[in-house]
Amino acid sequence: DDGNTITMNPAVQVLVPVDAQLTGANNAIGNAVGGTNEFYGVSYFQAAPSAVRFDCEIRDNTGAAGAAGQVLASTGAGQVEWINVSAGAGAISGSGTNNKVVRWTPSGTELGDSSISDDLNALSIDPVIKATIGSQTIELLPTVAGTIGTAGVTTSFDGTNDMQGDLKIAASLVDNIGSSGTSGQVLASTGALVEWVSPLAGTDGAREAAMTVDFNELGNLATTPKQLIASPGAGKILEVLSVTFKYTFATTVYDFTSYLTVCADGFVGNTEAVQAGIKQARINGASDFISGNQNGTSLGYSGQLLVENTALVLGTPGIDPTQGDGDLRINIRYRILNSNMTVDLT
Repeated sequence: DDGNTITMNPAVQVLVPVDAQLTGANNAIGNAVGGTNEFYGVSYFQAAPSAVRFDCEIRDNTGAAGAAGQVLASTGAGQVEWINVSAGAGAISGSGTNNKVVRWTPSGTELGDSSISDDLNALSIDPVIKATIGSQTIELLPTVAGTIGTAGVTTSFDGTNDMQGDLKIAASLVDNIGSSGTSGQVLASTGALVEWVSPLAGTDGAREAAMTVDFNELGNLATTPKQLIASPGAGKILEVLSVTFKYTFATTVYDFTSYLTVCADGFVGNTEAVQAGIKQARINGASDFISGNQNGTSLGYSGQLLVENTALVLGTPGIDPTQGDGDLRINIRYRILNSNMTVDLT
């Protein structure tokens, strides 16, 4: 003991049965050349400015000093050991690609690439855009056919949806009241919404039909009358408002033996049923003509008999012509009446 240091030779064990304090500014415990110092019980370091500094390794319960990158973890049994980060509770691992947004892999503990790329200039999703919102799924395939929604459920789009390309509807189109409409109805604006309505709603019920009767059909008109408008159905009547003819002469005149008549099917030759017609001399002429607003009076017949549930035809009460090659174009304005004489607007 030189007043500064107590040296014991040979080395002995010093037992201090009471609390011991080291109050120096720099206290050294142990031998710089090696050896093991054991501390029993709970060793703790009080609040700042207290600190713990390790200039060398820390060994776990197995005596291992750990490998680069490992962390000191509890074994759960009162000891600690060095382990890899990926082996820790709740640890994640994985790798990724530059500019790819990461995602959880199915294992739930590894990260990998998602289909989203972000290079700070543009965001892209390849190859599929698919999102589930509640019970709804939205899926867009930019380069192939895409699907939005799920069959049997309702997919809602709020705001204004601007379709830049074609719109193909392979199933029904439902209006604001949930109706998909009936055959022949059109989608109309109510001013604020849309709904399926008859195309004749708000009109007098007038309809239009146009057709061509070529030289082959004209050549067999007596034998096989040309149907112009199909039968409207039981309890329905075709009311002809006007008929316009346009004849185009070709190279050879016809030789009809009688007039041409527009009338109810089965009533060709019945002068009371004539709705419109062309005189024999005119149809057998060698020039083009247009004859407008025709009705039965042009042939001297004014009966214009209407027949329920019967098609409208073009025929001739004579015989089939033996020559002629012109074509006839016909435009008909008509209405469908119900048996109670109201106009059918459906």
